[in-house]
Amino acid sequence: PSGLCHVAYAFRTPEVMVNTISLCTISSTDLYIPKLLRDTRTGQLLPFAEFLERLYGYGDIGLFLENGNNQRELLHVDYEGNTPEDIRLATVEMFARLQGEHQDSAEAARLRQQFWQTWQPWAPGMADAVIAASFLEAHPELFA
Repeated sequence: PSGLCHVAYAFRTPEVMVNTISLCTISSTDLYIPKLLRDTRTGQLLPFAEFLERLYGYGDIGLFLENGNNQRELLHVDYEGNTPEDIRLATVEMFARLQGEHQDSAEAARLRQQFWQTWQPWAPGMADAVIAASFLEAHPELFA
């Protein structure tokens, strides 16, 4: 959310966004992979549905834009950056999409639909973000 992502958006240039937490600046032509969320109490990766329940249940939407100490202390969440392999695979997928050569697997399409349904009740405007198929398939437990 530093503002640099708006340059590509202003020129209608598709982009691959990595290590994201906020989905609000992503257009339907973009591809993204979110940071992983880890429960600080259990050390386990946190499914998006559980994170959203914690976030919106807390009642302070401003926490969504803060990925530092406040979320760690109040929501018991730490963010984990994407791996170089996650980033590489998302980049390869974007090139294939731009060339019209990408076809989602049935599993990726199903997981993406689950993700959209998870976000819909909490933040309808964010629900149409396109997560890289490779990320969906690598972390299916996060989208259940």
